Amino acid sequence: MCDTRSGRATSGTTGEDVTPADVKFTLEYIKENQIPLYSTQWELIDSVEVDSQDVTVNFNSNLGPVHTTFSNQIPIVPQHIWQDREDPANMSNPEPVGSGPLQYDYWDQGSELGLVSYDDHFNPVNFDRRIWRIIPEASTVWSLLNEGELNYLPFSRIGRQLSQNQQNDQISVQSMAGDGWWHISQNTRMDGLGDKAVRQAIVNAVPKQAVNDQLLYGFAEQGYNLIGESFGSYSNPDVPAYQPENGVEAARSVLEDAGYVFDEDGMVHFPG
Repeated sequence: MCDTRSGRATSGTTGEDVTPADVKFTLEYIKENQIPLYSTQWELIDSVEVDSQDVTVNFNSNLGPVHTTFSNQIPIVPQHIWQDREDPANMSNPEPVGSGPLQYDYWDQGSELGLVSYDDHFNPVNFDRRIWRIIPEASTVWSLLNEGELNYLPFSRIGRQLSQNQQNDQISVQSMAGDGWWHISQNTRMDGLGDKAVRQAIVNAVPKQAVNDQLLYGFAEQGYNLIGESFGSYSNPDVPAYQPENGVEAARSVLEDAGYVFDEDGMVHFPG
């Protein structure tokens, strides 16, 4: 269950207040119409209740990091505009209606989206306009940033260009722990991988620091927990981290303790 207190906001597009009823309508609407973009969220929703300015969302299963995976992912749509629309998952929406501190200005499809500030918002932004440009080539993006044609890049793919350009005087990089991770998925239906000791040995033997340094240019943090530090108090720092410095030797030790045998060529064999 998640309780949310709704503040007063006015849509810069329609001029009408956005209400707790709109929040309830939005959550029920995406579930009823099974909007694919929000399937992760609507599949969790059991029911939604409104009491004055309070909105209570009841989930059909427990969800620890609710505010990261649910609350900030779904826009609030006004009921009086969307309630009579048919097939919303497939309809075109050339003039979107928003309730935030920015409002729609123009959309040059495939090129850029223009937004302007909405000064009457209860929490206005301190700039007049934001233009989102669609630039497929990463090298072009970095050239425009270095030349001052772009102000910022909200997300950057970890790679050589980020590593090289962050040293430039006109470039500054801000980073924080994210909620995504790279991992190895082991097929436990295969012979051998169904044994916990084998899986632990593999995890121990993977050279995580070398992978980070050589492939991710040192930007990543070593992962050991599905619920990482970006989830705040929901992350458990006591989860074991399977990465000793002598990873290969530790992996061999795990296997030997489980009864596996290494021959003179270093090949490992199942227990007898």
